[in-house]
Amino acid sequence: MQLFRRNGMPERDFRKSLLWKKSRFLMLALFNATETFPAENSYALTQQIRHDSLAIVANVVKGCGNLKQNAMVELFKQAWRATNDLEAHLLSACCHGLLPAASYERLAHEVTTVKSMLVAYIK
Repeated sequence: MQLFRRNGMPERDFRKSLLWKKSRFLMLALFNATETFPAENSYALTQQIRHDSLAIVANVVKGCGNLKQNAMVELFKQAWRATNDLEAHLLSACCHGLLPAASYERLAHEVTTVKSMLVAYIK
């Protein structure tokens, strides 16, 4: 599966998009990782991490379905901004002992992968 079709345009069917597949995989991994967070966690990191991951996936889907290049790029920029928020929230969860260091490293790597793919679309 390629990031771009042969004609250089991004894949418009989000289900065929490697970016969507990676984003969705990340979202599911984050939902699984946050299941172990305490229900009364005062930092609301569970909700923030889940919101960030959903925002990434939703903006990728909307971007793939948008027929105007500049609108697609703006939606991918919104997804990219959500990856920045997600990185900060994951680091905070690790620093507060909610997320083991090994899990943090694995998830941070996945975020970086998605972020790099978004940058390729934005450029």
